[in-house]
Order: sequence, then C-alpha cells, then structure tokens
Amino acid sequence: MEASNMPFTEFDRSRLKVLPLQEREHDMTIEKVLPLDADIQQLDDPDLDELARRIVAARQGGGVVLWSMGAHVIKRGLSRFVADFIRKGIVTHLSGNGACTIHDYEMSLIGATTESVARYIQEGQFGLWRETGNLNEGAKAACRDGIGLGEAVGRMIVEQQCPYREQSIF
Repeated sequence: MEASNMPFTEFDRSRLKVLPLQEREHDMTIEKVLPLDADIQQLDDPDLDELARRIVAARQGGGVVLWSMGAHVIKRGLSRFVADFIRKGIVTHLSGNGACTIHDYEMSLIGATTESVARYIQEGQFGLWRETGNLNEGAKAACRDGIGLGEAVGRMIVEQQCPYREQSIF
C-alpha cells in the first residue's frame, strides 16, 4: 500500500534514540539469578504437593507438562530452575509472554535485564535498546521456519554464543 493511501501519518522513526543495552540501568543482574542449590524458602501449601504429584503422574504416563509463565519468574532469579526442569524432561512445553522473551534474551546476552518503566518512559527511552531489537530477527525466523518464538530465540542465543546462555530458559 502506498503511503499516500495510508489513513494515518507514518511515524518518523529517525527521531527515535535507540541506545546500546549496556547504557541502560538494569534492575536485575546475573548475580541475582539463583543457583540450583540455593537455600530457598519452603512454601507450606498442600496444592503444591498435589501439583507435583500430577506432574510426576503425567510424565510417567507419557503425558506433557505445559508451563505457562510471565516474566516475573525470570525477574525473581528463577530461570535456572525452569531451564533445569526442561533439561530433565519434567517440563515438556513452555509458553511465556513477550516480556519473558525480552528478559531471557537480555540476560543471556549481557547478564542484566529489566529497566525502570517509570524512569525510561519519562525520559522517552523505554524499550528503545539496540540489542533488544534483535528479537525481531527471532520472530522472523520463527515464522520462516515454522517454529515457536522461544525455539527461534534459543537458537539465536546459541548461534550468537551469548555469554550467559547457560541460564537461559529458551
């Protein structure tokens, strides 16, 4: 469609100030990602025991375990646990929102993630980080290759040899 036929004025992207991810102040760093042997608080909830029993029964019966999550799992330092569940075959399928993809990729790439929404929106800089835009290439690869976005981003992380890829969920 020609620009003259567009019902809206095209946004002038040249006015954007896209900066390197290293220049952002990060609220989450690799040092905050918990190791698998971390001393974690035990939750006294009988529903968790029932959930564990159902997961074990599903896997023993050849069933799948689908884990759906938001980015707070990563932002709370738990990504190594999710990755371990996947490697061990406990979790067979993973779904996450877009923020999961962003935080997992950024953490894998530079060992830090999470920006202050309030600060960077006020500064007109929220979400305008050069390397994070690489995720668009992952999305294109997912469409082109008929795979999920997580698999495509995981492939990118491996191909780019991201320094912190071992803790990546994808």
